Amino acid sequence: MYDFLATGGFMMIPILICAVLALYIIIDRLRYFGTITKKDGELIKHVNAMIERRDFEHADFTCGQAATPCAMVMQKTIQFRNYPDTDVKDAVNTEINRQLPELEHFLTALATIANISTLLGLLGTVLGTIDAFQVLTAGNAALNQPQLVQAFAKSLITTAAGLFVSIPSTLFYNCFVMIVNKNIAKMESLSSDIMIRLSGRGKLL
Repeated sequence: MYDFLATGGFMMIPILICAVLALYIIIDRLRYFGTITKKDGELIKHVNAMIERRDFEHADFTCGQAATPCAMVMQKTIQFRNYPDTDVKDAVNTEINRQLPELEHFLTALATIANISTLLGLLGTVLGTIDAFQVLTAGNAALNQPQLVQAFAKSLITTAAGLFVSIPSTLFYNCFVMIVNKNIAKMESLSSDIMIRLSGRGKLL
């Protein structure tokens, strides 16, 4: 492993840093989304039952304790239950916008890493190619063959390393964006559902 990194040259250092950061972000987001999904599944059932019993104070408290983005939107809807629909929608939209940074936490950084790691790999390729040309112009290519091979190896290794970081980072970024969008849609749906049930036009499932 050390030989692999050494052959890639100093450009492997920032690529390795990107890899570590990307891995940390991916693990953090997987744990976060897994946790809130589990919490929301249990919360929705309990809060719906409380609203059916008209136990709004307990429902408000339960949402506040869960503190997931969906829970906070449900709490806001319950708190504004006696206000006109337009006021409720404004309050809910404001709360959704307030929860977005938590849902999108680290995603900009992950997208940046995905882009930068590719460029770092490309830069390593360019530097390796420059080294190869310097070896070729230095004189006898046969005598300098080890240096020539090392220069081309540097080019290939940095390219591969950059792509190795960039590809999974891009895939996970797109997956996380999709999860964020689903959560936004779920927050809007839950709020609308509670409003309908509270207005007496529907019955909680």
